[in-house]
Amino acid sequence: LCMSLSGIAQSNDEIRLLNNTRLLHKTVFETKDSLVLDNIFGSSVTYGHSSGKVENREEAIRGIIHSKINFVDLTIDGIQVQLVGNTAVTRHVMTANELLADNQKRPLKLLVLFVWVKERKEWKLMARQAVKI
Repeated sequence: LCMSLSGIAQSNDEIRLLNNTRLLHKTVFETKDSLVLDNIFGSSVTYGHSSGKVENREEAIRGIIHSKINFVDLTIDGIQVQLVGNTAVTRHVMTANELLADNQKRPLKLLVLFVWVKERKEWKLMARQAVKI
Protein backbone atom coordinates (compact mmCIF):
# COMPACT_ATOMS: atom_id res chain seq x y z
CA LEU A 1 0.00 0.00 0.00
CA CYS A 2 2.80 2.45 0.85
CA MET A 3 4.47 1.87 -2.50
CA SER A 4 1.29 2.59 -4.45
CA LEU A 5 0.64 5.78 -2.48
CA SER A 6 4.17 7.06 -3.01
CA GLY A 7 3.61 6.85 -6.76
CA ILE A 8 0.67 9.21 -6.42
CA ALA A 9 2.38 11.72 -4.15
CA GLN A 10 3.88 14.79 -5.76
CA SER A 11 7.07 16.50 -4.69
CA ASN A 12 7.12 20.15 -3.66
CA ASP A 13 8.88 20.95 -6.94
CA GLU A 14 6.18 19.21 -8.97
CA ILE A 15 3.49 21.14 -7.11
CA ARG A 16 5.31 24.43 -7.72
CA LEU A 17 5.69 23.61 -11.41
CA LEU A 18 1.99 22.76 -11.72
CA ASN A 19 1.08 26.02 -9.97
CA ASN A 20 3.53 28.03 -12.10
CA THR A 21 2.09 26.50 -15.27
CA ARG A 22 -1.46 27.47 -14.27
CA LEU A 23 -0.36 30.95 -13.11
CA LEU A 24 1.52 31.62 -16.33
CA HIS A 25 -1.49 30.71 -18.48
CA LYS A 26 -3.83 32.84 -16.38
CA THR A 27 -1.39 35.74 -16.64
CA VAL A 28 -0.78 35.42 -20.40
CA PHE A 29 -4.40 34.90 -21.43
CA GLU A 30 -6.36 36.75 -18.74
CA THR A 31 -4.69 39.14 -16.27
CA LYS A 32 -1.66 40.24 -18.36
CA ASP A 33 0.15 41.18 -15.13
CA SER A 34 3.66 42.35 -16.02
CA LEU A 35 4.94 41.83 -12.45
CA VAL A 36 4.02 38.14 -12.55
CA LEU A 37 5.68 37.78 -15.96
CA ASP A 38 8.79 39.59 -14.76
CA ASN A 39 9.00 37.26 -11.76
CA ILE A 40 8.33 33.97 -13.56
CA PHE A 41 10.33 34.55 -16.79
CA GLY A 42 14.00 33.61 -16.75
CA SER A 43 16.51 36.23 -17.85
CA SER A 44 17.03 34.64 -21.27
CA VAL A 45 13.60 33.11 -21.89
CA THR A 46 12.47 32.36 -25.44
CA TYR A 47 8.72 32.43 -26.02
CA GLY A 48 7.52 30.49 -29.05
CA HIS A 49 4.03 31.00 -30.45
CA SER A 50 1.96 28.49 -32.41
CA SER A 51 2.47 30.71 -35.48
CA GLY A 52 6.21 29.98 -35.36
CA LYS A 53 7.14 33.43 -34.07
CA VAL A 54 9.76 33.32 -31.29
CA GLU A 55 10.25 36.27 -28.94
CA ASN A 56 12.88 37.16 -26.37
CA ARG A 57 12.00 38.16 -22.81
CA GLU A 58 11.29 41.83 -23.48
CA GLU A 59 9.32 41.18 -26.66
CA ALA A 60 7.20 38.51 -24.99
CA ILE A 61 6.34 40.62 -21.93
CA ARG A 62 5.53 43.66 -24.07
CA GLY A 63 3.43 41.55 -26.46
CA ILE A 64 1.48 39.89 -23.68
CA ILE A 65 0.65 43.02 -21.68
CA HIS A 66 -0.33 45.03 -24.78
CA SER A 67 -2.26 42.28 -26.56
CA LYS A 68 -5.77 43.28 -27.61
CA ILE A 69 -6.79 39.64 -28.13
CA ASN A 70 -9.27 38.35 -25.56
CA PHE A 71 -9.70 34.70 -24.69
CA VAL A 72 -12.62 33.05 -22.90
CA ASP A 73 -13.36 29.51 -21.72
CA LEU A 74 -9.67 28.90 -21.03
CA THR A 75 -8.75 25.43 -19.77
CA ILE A 76 -5.51 23.54 -19.41
CA ASP A 77 -5.58 19.76 -19.15
CA GLY A 78 -3.23 16.85 -18.69
CA ILE A 79 -0.25 18.70 -17.27
CA GLN A 80 2.74 16.37 -17.31
CA VAL A 81 5.87 17.19 -15.31
CA GLN A 82 9.31 15.74 -15.97
CA LEU A 83 12.05 16.71 -13.50
CA VAL A 84 15.77 16.20 -14.11
CA GLY A 85 17.89 17.93 -11.47
CA ASN A 86 17.40 21.70 -11.70
CA THR A 87 15.59 21.46 -15.04
CA ALA A 88 11.97 20.55 -15.68
CA VAL A 89 9.67 20.19 -18.64
CA THR A 90 5.92 20.59 -18.44
CA ARG A 91 3.51 19.72 -21.24
CA HIS A 92 -0.22 20.24 -21.43
CA VAL A 93 -3.16 20.89 -23.72
CA MET A 94 -4.72 24.33 -23.64
CA THR A 95 -8.14 25.07 -25.07
CA ALA A 96 -9.82 28.46 -25.29
CA ASN A 97 -11.99 30.58 -27.49
CA GLU A 98 -10.63 33.76 -29.00
CA LEU A 99 -13.27 36.45 -28.68
CA LEU A 100 -13.47 38.32 -31.96
CA ALA A 101 -14.57 41.93 -32.43
CA ASP A 102 -18.08 40.88 -33.50
CA ASN A 103 -18.46 38.72 -30.34
CA GLN A 104 -17.94 35.56 -32.37
CA LYS A 105 -15.71 32.91 -30.84
CA ARG A 106 -12.85 31.20 -32.67
CA PRO A 107 -11.74 27.93 -31.03
CA LEU A 108 -8.08 27.46 -30.14
CA LYS A 109 -6.43 24.21 -29.07
CA LEU A 110 -2.71 24.12 -28.36
CA LEU A 111 -0.15 21.64 -27.13
CA VAL A 112 2.19 23.69 -24.94
CA LEU A 113 5.71 22.88 -23.76
CA PHE A 114 7.46 24.82 -20.99
CA VAL A 115 11.10 24.39 -20.01
CA TRP A 116 11.88 25.49 -16.45
CA VAL A 117 15.19 26.02 -14.64
CA LYS A 118 15.53 26.30 -10.89
CA GLU A 119 17.34 29.52 -9.95
CA ARG A 120 17.85 30.29 -6.25
CA LYS A 121 15.06 27.91 -5.19
CA GLU A 122 12.57 29.42 -7.70
CA TRP A 123 11.43 27.85 -10.97
CA LYS A 124 11.95 30.25 -13.89
CA LEU A 125 10.62 29.78 -17.40
CA MET A 126 13.44 29.41 -19.92
CA ALA A 127 11.45 28.36 -22.99
CA ARG A 128 7.87 28.07 -24.16
CA GLN A 129 6.64 26.54 -27.40
CA ALA A 130 3.06 26.05 -28.53
CA VAL A 131 1.73 24.16 -31.53
CA LYS A 132 -1.83 24.01 -32.83
CA ILE A 133 -3.56 20.66 -32.59
